[in-house]
Amino acid sequence: MGALARLSQLKSFLSIPPADTSRDEALKNFLLVASAFASSLCRRDFEKKSRTEDYTLTAGKMEIVLTHYPVESITRILSDGEEIPSTDYAFSPEGIVFFRREPPSP
Repeated sequence: MGALARLSQLKSFLSIPPADTSRDEALKNFLLVASAFASSLCRRDFEKKSRTEDYTLTAGKMEIVLTHYPVESITRILSDGEEIPSTDYAFSPEGIVFFRREPPSP
């Protein structure tokens, strides 16, 4: 897992001049440890990457809440192997998929 912030952000927050590289290695290690701790504490992987999530759609339910967020895009949603057209749903960056009509039940 990578760091949740950049070294330049941490140095700015700590008022360390960008040209002062004397503590960069220690600060990078701190960022990695703090990021791993935050991920463990939240029980989430914050790393930006493609993911696949499986859900059982419930009849009458018009939304699903994804485990990983923020969401930048959704490649496809399948129901019983059939792709649900992207015009039939919308999503929020917070990881909620809203169906415009009831999705087919498996």
